[in-house]
Amino acid sequence: MSIDITFSAQSKNIDNEISAVKYMAGEKYLIDEIAKEKSHILYFEFCCYGKFELVFSRSLNQIICVCQTNLAGPGFHAYIVDFLEKFAQAYNLSFNIDDETNYFTHRNFEQLQEHFNGWLRGLINTSLTQLNSENYSSLIICWNESFFPINRAETVITPMGRFPIAKLSEYCQSQDSIKEFAKEFFVWNELEKDARFYRNNALVILWAKCCFMPSSRSNFDAIINGKIISLLEKAAACDSSLPFPKREYSELCKLHGVNENPIVDSTPDYSFVESIGYRKEQVRYYIGNLIITISGNYLAERQKQGDHVWYDGRGLVEGWHELRLSAFKGKKTESKFFPPLFDGAVEKPIILNLQGLKCKAAYIGKAEKLFKNKPYYSVVAQANSHKQICLLTLSFDKESEKDWAFAILKNITAIPPDEKELQEQSLLSYIFNFITRYWRK
Repeated sequence: MSIDITFSAQSKNIDNEISAVKYMAGEKYLIDEIAKEKSHILYFEFCCYGKFELVFSRSLNQIICVCQTNLAGPGFHAYIVDFLEKFAQAYNLSFNIDDETNYFTHRNFEQLQEHFNGWLRGLINTSLTQLNSENYSSLIICWNESFFPINRAETVITPMGRFPIAKLSEYCQSQDSIKEFAKEFFVWNELEKDARFYRNNALVILWAKCCFMPSSRSNFDAIINGKIISLLEKAAACDSSLPFPKREYSELCKLHGVNENPIVDSTPDYSFVESIGYRKEQVRYYIGNLIITISGNYLAERQKQGDHVWYDGRGLVEGWHELRLSAFKGKKTESKFFPPLFDGAVEKPIILNLQGLKCKAAYIGKAEKLFKNKPYYSVVAQANSHKQICLLTLSFDKESEKDWAFAILKNITAIPPDEKELQEQSLLSYIFNFITRYWRK
């Protein structure tokens, strides 16, 4: 259930049109660009969840766009409709816009907002019905991140925060109440970029992306922390009467190493929901049919060879932890453990019978290689679930942190797999490669 805009136009000069779109949109909003022989793709992001993709097909001599707008809101929807029309008209292109809200035809923004509010009410009602009929204790809606927050009973997880089910039910009682909730739920709810636009963008990043870690830890932390601070200060400058997340703002200023702006002193405190930030708690990652539960302030990477990596402090002097995982398909429902993986371990391997899987793990002691000229220690493990095998290395810079590694392993669970997400690899060759890369000689 989404709200989409579909655009198509006959190209006259693709190279000129690519340059024109980049200039019209603004280079700072261009987040990726892929140039191929038969097509050229531009990816823009105008706000949180406000992504916009244009495909220039050289083989068809066409420009194509399908843009989902319901996650960002009616302001983003109106912006994209206007942008596409101005672009096509500026180059006198024959074009077609399919807009299910009919905003392209009527250009009545209040009517567009009513359409989005109706969508939001329908989404909430459907969620509440599902909760009542399926005996779920909680739900996640409109989620678009690589991780999932920990569920809490009688709540619904959204990009704008975790809301009590009873409170969401109240919002559906009237048009006025859903209209008020839309101001808090949509990132871009008005036609212009007002104070709520900047604050709501900051709130989404606070909830879903911010690790609440020092900016010195990584470029990611520095960019995220700085962006949130900038957005919140813009919001306060636009409207000092708008409720403001003062506690989180103050915390981030300290983490980013900057002084708080006095402009926020007169703003009322934001108390719409509880303490902000899913990543202040543990979060879940789904790797095939395996569920990894780990602290939300860990950074996550997907490396070229296919490994999933989570780490908390590579940039810190000491006290770092890293989890490295590789998942691939097994041919049998239950796979056997590979003995050479544990040869030479300094402690006897143990078997963990976990929910949906079996895991064998061993402490292998100090690695022969150094990390930043210092020794580190590791635990290796093989986790077998339904037709899936995972190899894990858990590394840390202090031998006393061995318990951290086994605590992570004991929290792993598995569900029936989606085999399409797993890598097709040779088990035997991959395990030997794994040992070569991560295990002591």
